Amino acid sequence: MKVSVAMITYNHEEFIAQAVESALMQETDFDYEIVIGEDCSTDGTGEILKTYQKVHPDKVRVLPRERNLGIHRNFVDTLGSCTGKYVALLEGDDYWISPHKLQKQVDFLDNHPECVLSFHNVKQFYQDGSREAMLRNSIDQKAILSLEDVLVDHSITTCSVMFRNGLVTELPPWFYTLPVGDWPFWILLAQHGNLGYINEVMASYRRHPGGLYSSKTCLEWLPRILETYDVVDRALSYKYHSYVEEGKTRWTQATAQQYFAEVVKSMGPAEAAQAFASVFDQCTEWNPSLRKQLLGKLCATYFFHAAAVEDYATVRKSSLMLARYAPFRFKERRVLSRAVKALMGPHMANWVRKAMRWAGL
Repeated sequence: MKVSVAMITYNHEEFIAQAVESALMQETDFDYEIVIGEDCSTDGTGEILKTYQKVHPDKVRVLPRERNLGIHRNFVDTLGSCTGKYVALLEGDDYWISPHKLQKQVDFLDNHPECVLSFHNVKQFYQDGSREAMLRNSIDQKAILSLEDVLVDHSITTCSVMFRNGLVTELPPWFYTLPVGDWPFWILLAQHGNLGYINEVMASYRRHPGGLYSSKTCLEWLPRILETYDVVDRALSYKYHSYVEEGKTRWTQATAQQYFAEVVKSMGPAEAAQAFASVFDQCTEWNPSLRKQLLGKLCATYFFHAAAVEDYATVRKSSLMLARYAPFRFKERRVLSRAVKALMGPHMANWVRKAMRWAGL
């Protein structure tokens, strides 16, 4: 067997058919199997999967479960039942959108023996339509990642992954104590080789209220993620401690910015100021080393929100904070013009903008 598709699922009745169909539609020049760890769902997920196994007995294999194992042990048990040279991951609430995904990733791994894992770009969307869809990987995503890169940057989405089977034969005890399992698993694999990126969008990652990450806000998840970093740091004997610390800093900054940008949209000036202080206090309590950096990033978000709603008192206040904690932001024309407008009034701001144009700025 060339490829095993390892699919774990629990209470995905609404989504599971789309996930299985996206695996069945793959066009390949090799054989592949779909191994499904159905973790004793309390909805109709199990019945749906029984039908697929009956219709596609040569392709779909649903693993028997006598009791609920939980997400980590379900993943490990499902992985242990995969016989393929390569394993592709797909959770029951996500799906693939390219029929050539498996073929392209197999070709990549066959041609890059130095890489233990292949991943690609993914479209993230919200089931309720509350936010616009977005791509998970940026245009400057590195093509080849090392262990150090994986420690710093969480750019790998589970439904995009294919890896070489048999490299990680036993999961360490600390793995089962963590709130997330995908990122630590990439770290275990990255100790055996590099990770390669394919710059194509070939899967969709669904955010919905029943999902593991969607059940809490990103700010509520932050302390557990920082704890995960500490566990990984110890597991690696602190050999990569500087990269771990950089990763913690980036994650905290990104979380604080994302959360504050989301909650501040519907707030007035007083509420926004309170939210700003709350987010800053919480994040610096969890990660004291980034106090000044975080202030600069949050101030920028605060500044643009206030400018958008024409709250000039807050723009003036946040401008002074930017000048202290992130003065380089005033090199941006949009920052400088909004600050001038708040400080001097709209008429003077227009004059300054004209002067900047005349000066070629």
